[in-house]
Amino acid sequence: MNYFEYSYPPQDKEDFYKKPYRYAFPACKMVGNLYFVGDCSVGAHVLKTQKGIVLIDSLYPTSQANLIHSLWSIGVNPEDIRYLIHTHGHYDHFGATERIKTLSGCTTFLGRRDYEMFQTKPELSFVGESRLEHFDTFEPDVLLDGDEVLDFGDVKIKVVATPGHSDGCLSFFFEVQEDGKTYTCGLFGGAGLNTLNDDFVRQNGNLYSRDEFAATLEKLLAMDVDVFLSNHTMQGHMKEKWLKQQKDGKNPFIDPTEWKAFLLGVQRKFNEMLSASALN
Repeated sequence: MNYFEYSYPPQDKEDFYKKPYRYAFPACKMVGNLYFVGDCSVGAHVLKTQKGIVLIDSLYPTSQANLIHSLWSIGVNPEDIRYLIHTHGHYDHFGATERIKTLSGCTTFLGRRDYEMFQTKPELSFVGESRLEHFDTFEPDVLLDGDEVLDFGDVKIKVVATPGHSDGCLSFFFEVQEDGKTYTCGLFGGAGLNTLNDDFVRQNGNLYSRDEFAATLEKLLAMDVDVFLSNHTMQGHMKEKWLKQQKDGKNPFIDPTEWKAFLLGVQRKFNEMLSASALN
């Protein structure tokens, strides 16, 4: 397949929805038992653990085939997924969840506050933007508050509440091993400012989310991470890393400086947005 023949990240949203196969991304091993299975827009990750396959996020509803192809390409039968964990309750991160649940009977996890959003303001999940008339939110099996440790045997995922992008946004931290070394992986569950700008806040009354997001950034900046995971592909420079991996065989995903550099960049853009805001 000729990857990256079309725009990266996708610029033509209608083409992305109508022909998602054009925006597939090559699935790849990142480090140890951790794999990337996202597309050119949204990140998704797999952990192969002692207690079974863990999938984190499930892309857009129109990208289900991309996800399933990526799973097969790393040797994972979608029917064997045991756990499906979500960073937050926006449709581009739970698009294939019902399909995966039907295939595998996996246990699904979601932040409690985002499940409450599903019940009271489902439009904030953006399902209306899916271009699919009957696509809807899902019913999670387990609700998370952000103070849990999920035990998958050889992998234990620390769940941290990181509200702002959505009320129930969660971030995940865990260790993996490679070549006798242990690395801390960190996934920030929602760095987008689109739900914090003036127009969105005016329409949805979530001015409080700005204070929560500011506190989230400070909390995450205090953490040390060796392997930065992004739930949007471009945020993690995945194309550049994948190309480097193919070229010289070195692991481009291990970089203890990237986590804080990314967060500081988000913080700078956030502060610039606040400075220009008419709602201060």
